[in-house]
Amino acid sequence: MNKRALRTIHGTLGSEVKVMARKRSAFDGFVREQLKSPSFAAEYKRAGAEIRAIDDFIREVEAARLELGMTKADLARKVSTTPEAMRRLLTSGDANPTLHTVLHVLEAVGLRFTLTPKRSEQGSRASAKSQRERRSA
Repeated sequence: MNKRALRTIHGTLGSEVKVMARKRSAFDGFVREQLKSPSFAAEYKRAGAEIRAIDDFIREVEAARLELGMTKADLARKVSTTPEAMRRLLTSGDANPTLHTVLHVLEAVGLRFTLTPKRSEQGSRASAKSQRERRSA
């Protein structure tokens, strides 16, 4: 039996999945070396955050859809699109829906679109908001 350690991945909906840790490859070493560059590290972090945000969005929509007992075809009908287009939206790595489409999909599964400040920018956004409020008063 392979003695590689199991690691736990925590999902956004409170689920946990145990996965086998994989052996490090030459590519892993390459990335680790590239991460020493501040510009590469910043872009790597930005791209990772974007991927996680998209994954979180899709998982939340899928969970809500399944909770409602709705098929992808049902969802497509509710947002006036084809089942094929809905499948691409929910499974394609390069889907790029319009905000209009995103809002319709969220509405169809009973979710709402909200904006929250990034943790690192929270203080500056809060002070900018208070400045706007003072100017309008």
